[in-house]
Amino acid sequence: MTDPIIGLETGSARLFDIFMKGKAYPYKAHQWRDVVLKGMEILNKHNWFPFCTFIIGLPGETDADTKDSLNLLYDLRDAKGTFVPTFFVPLEDTRMEQKDGAKLIEMTDLQWEFFYTCWKYNLHFWKGTKSTMKFSLGVPFYYYMLGRKLFGDGIKYPLYRFAGVPDRFMRKHLYLDFTGHKRSSGVMQAPVDEILPGFKNVREKGLNLIDASQLHHIAAPVNVGTEVVPATSN
Repeated sequence: MTDPIIGLETGSARLFDIFMKGKAYPYKAHQWRDVVLKGMEILNKHNWFPFCTFIIGLPGETDADTKDSLNLLYDLRDAKGTFVPTFFVPLEDTRMEQKDGAKLIEMTDLQWEFFYTCWKYNLHFWKGTKSTMKFSLGVPFYYYMLGRKLFGDGIKYPLYRFAGVPDRFMRKHLYLDFTGHKRSSGVMQAPVDEILPGFKNVREKGLNLIDASQLHHIAAPVNVGTEVVPATSN
């Protein structure tokens, strides 16, 4: 069985409203966190463990936006799945093709924390909490011999978290604090039981999407030998 691939993208309601407000329809941007958490609870309850992607470095992303994504990641600490941080890349022929892509050398301390916390989750999900022991010695060598030269001091404490250093020794240097938390082996529990839709229809002010049910069927012509026959709909 193949688990679903889900683009969670961001925990920031502000960025969500700017770049992907229709993604959560019929829910609004400020409801995205609850949609994600409730959805993950339902998936895990039925033995689905999704492959979830986030986007680091969306245009205009601020530290406050990154903290919102970290808060969502913290709320997902007992979720079962894979969380992959990706970097924003502008695509041709889109409204964002002129935007600058995210760069590793420009990542903030908070973005590094988000990046390595995702991979710590993944390591625990795939291999168990004892799997980080093998990284405990290697990570300091990597940081002092290569990591900080390539990416700066900002990766130090996020990298140490990934290696299994207890958060109580680093709480002054990191935004999230997992001190005293032990990953649950049960099904995660979302903080909400029911989410009421924020939008009533796709043409509502603040959304203004196209209602596919109102579009006329358009079919391409079909080639039959040398004759072109217009396609018809039943």
